[in-house]
Formats: sequence, C-alpha cells, structure tokens
Amino acid sequence: MIVSYLNFVLPAIFASLFTVVVFFYFYTRRNFGYWKKRNVPTVWPPRAFFGNFGPCLFMQQSAESFFHELYKAADGELLVGYWVFDKPHVMIRDPELIKHVLVKDFDKFSDRLISSSKSDAMGNNNMFLLKEPAWKPLRQTMSKFFTSGKMKKVFERMPDVAADLDNYLDNLGLKDEDCVIDITEMCYKFALDLIGVTTYGINMNSLTIPDAQFREKGRIVFSTSPSRHFENLCMFFYPPLTLQLKNSKTDFLDLLVDLKNKEISSFSHKTDFSDNELVAQAAIFYTAGFGTTSTTIMFALYELSKQPEIQIKLQREIQSALNLSQNKCLSYDMVQALPYLDAVVWETLRIYPTVMSLDRISMDSYRFPGTNITIDKGTPVSIPLRALQMDSRYFANPDKFNPDNFYGPSNKSNIIKYTFLPFGDGPHICIGMRLGLMVVKYGLAYLMSKYTVEQCKETVPNIGYNVRSVFLSPSDSIVLKIKKIK
Repeated sequence: MIVSYLNFVLPAIFASLFTVVVFFYFYTRRNFGYWKKRNVPTVWPPRAFFGNFGPCLFMQQSAESFFHELYKAADGELLVGYWVFDKPHVMIRDPELIKHVLVKDFDKFSDRLISSSKSDAMGNNNMFLLKEPAWKPLRQTMSKFFTSGKMKKVFERMPDVAADLDNYLDNLGLKDEDCVIDITEMCYKFALDLIGVTTYGINMNSLTIPDAQFREKGRIVFSTSPSRHFENLCMFFYPPLTLQLKNSKTDFLDLLVDLKNKEISSFSHKTDFSDNELVAQAAIFYTAGFGTTSTTIMFALYELSKQPEIQIKLQREIQSALNLSQNKCLSYDMVQALPYLDAVVWETLRIYPTVMSLDRISMDSYRFPGTNITIDKGTPVSIPLRALQMDSRYFANPDKFNPDNFYGPSNKSNIIKYTFLPFGDGPHICIGMRLGLMVVKYGLAYLMSKYTVEQCKETVPNIGYNVRSVFLSPSDSIVLKIKKIK
C-alpha cells in the first residue's frame, strides 16, 4: 500500500517541481529582449535566472573584473546593456553621457540604485542610501561638518594616532631592526584610529589593544562570508531582493547607539536627527571612511615599494617641508600644499578606486543626448570607474603607477573630464571627500617621513582582488619590509 502511495505521489511532486522550474526559467527570461528593442548593444548573452551576473554571484569573478571586462568587450560603444538576474541595466562608457547623468541631467538621475532591506531602519536612513526628497536636506545639514575649518580643527587630533603607530611598529620588531610585516592589517588599524579621532573624537585604540572593540566590530561589518557577499551584491545591484531580506546584524550599530550621548555627542547638539538618523550617519562615516582610507594607504605603499625612485621623490618633498616648518611637525596646511603627495594619492585612486562603479536609477523615461536610445523609468545606470580610469585612450600606459599624471597644472589639465571620478561628481559627489583625502594624505605623509617600504620575498608580484567584496580590496595580505629612516 505504501509503495502504491509513493508511486502515485512522487511523480506528482516531481511534475510540480518541474513545472515550477520551467515557469521560473521562462519568467526570468521575459526581459531578455529589452535592449534589442531599444537598439542598445549587448556583448554577452544573458542566462536564465542570473542574467550576466552568475559568475559574481557564485564568487567566480569579482565585481571589479565584471565591470572591467564588460567595458572592454563593448569597445567603441557609447553604452552597453546587460542583465542582473532578470533586470536590464545599462553601462555608460562615454564621458559626455556621464556628464549628463551625473551633472547636467541630475534631476533625472537623482537617486542611487543601492537600497537596504525594509527591516534595516538605520541602513535606509544613511546618506549613501537615502532617496529623494529626504536626501537633499540631510546632505545640506551634514555638509557643514566637512568645511576646511572643521578639517583643520580635527587634524590636530591625528598626531596621537601617529605616536600609537610608532609604538605598534616597534612592538612588531622595528625598534631594533628592519622587519617584514603585513601592511594590510597595519593600514586597517591605522586608518580606523585616524577615522575615530577625526569623525567621532575618540581613539578607537586598535593600534594599542589587540582585541579593541571597534576593530573586532569592523571585521564583522566587512565580513566576506558567502551570505554577506550575497547580501551586498543584492544591495548594490538588485535591491528588489534586498528589500525582502533581513539584513545581517553587525553589532557595530549597537555599539554606536551606546556611544551616542557620550563620545559622539558633537553631532547631536547641532541637528534635530532622530536616533536612527544620527546613528545611520555615524555608521556610514565608519564604513565608508575606514574602508576607503585604509585600502588607499595600503595600495599607495605597495606601489611605492615597487618604484623606489617615486618613494624617494615623495620623501624628499615631505622632508623639505618639515625642514622649513618651525616645529618640524606635519600640519594641515603643509599636507594640503605638497604637490607630489597630492599626485601620489590621486594616482593611487586612479588605479585603485574604492568602488568599481557609480550607480544611478532613472527617475523617468530618458533619451540619451545625441542618440536614439531611450530607457524606461527605473532603469539602473552604471558608470565603470576603474575601467574608465584604466583606459589607454585617457591615460598613457594605464597599468603603470605614474604620479606625473597628476603632477603639475599642465598634466592635470590634460585629463579629460569625467574619465577620472574616484569620488563621483555632481550633487552626489562624496560628501566625505575632503575628510578622506586629509586622512590619507596625513597617514601617507607621516609614514613616508619616518619609514621606507621595500618589496621582499613574501610580497605578491601582482595584487588580486577579493571576489567576495563589492569594494576594491586585495584578495591576499600585502607583505612588505619596513625600515626606519635614519
């Protein structure tokens, strides 16, 4: 009797499952003719269920590699269509069209695509994810924290962190002799403490305490587990799915709530934010500031170790400025006035921008100027930053680290507008750009004033990128020899 029952039920179950799979197969293919109808070129055939995004989803390819390969494959085109799951996206490859999307027609692309889940109140309240009309007044309110006067004031807190870095390196063995260290972890801790004193007014002690709370919470926030990877991909590239998810609890937000009325009270008396809005901004300054500054410093050190002549030129510029100063210490005005340091930082951001692409979403149907191509309301638009900045049409020998690309007014003026966008452009330009550049320049200037970095046998010849990260981060530790300048 049981056998007869199973003989009846099992085929019915398999038939139902087969029907569901077939239904979803054709359902996910329903938009695959979208770009052909609009005369938009495509270079890769989409696959059922995943579109063109399967390799990223299954961690076979990094987001950086995806955008870079798509950009190169569409050589000669102004724009190119692709699919994330079943959703049509379009990549803009032309600087003039990029100007329209970011600046001239900003009102048509005023929102970013990225979204968090409905259950993530603080995630949806931060400035990076917030949509119109709430975004604009918040942006205006927060902008007053990033004036040059404010930056000069918080700059005064950074030398304490530099002293902690000296002790940190001495404890690793640098006090007695040269040592080989993982600069990845050093840069994470150094940048975290610099962001802490400048943004929150507190020393996070990650350089002095091995298991410091903020560093441990940072490991969770920037976790690259498969579940976190899937969540991040959905947030950045397929928000409809993110909205149905319950975001991972990071605990870092809880820590900020506890600190709200203590260490970071400098924010609360200047705004009328709710608790969620306040903590959301504090959290985004941590996640955006810490991640971007640490990787920029470590990538710069890596490139300087490969080309000692560039490192020496930078060290001489810094030392000359120190010799002319009264107290022989780095100051805000000094760091801002060093042209070769500025060029080194910009060149690092050219080759290693933190984000691989900028995302926007069309607020209405939109026809791209100079073309017969029109996209529908709600179509995601991407601008491939690293691919643009590594294009030989815009930068000679783009794979070579060359600060002269940005050294001197004549070289800077040769850069075609909207081909170099590490902080974006237009009204949505990164609000923390001034703070981020100040932290990176100070961190790099301090390190180069006291130390030299060299390649060693443990140094990787070429940096690979983490396939589980939507931000540009190394797949392996960067190991260098560090020596004190005597």
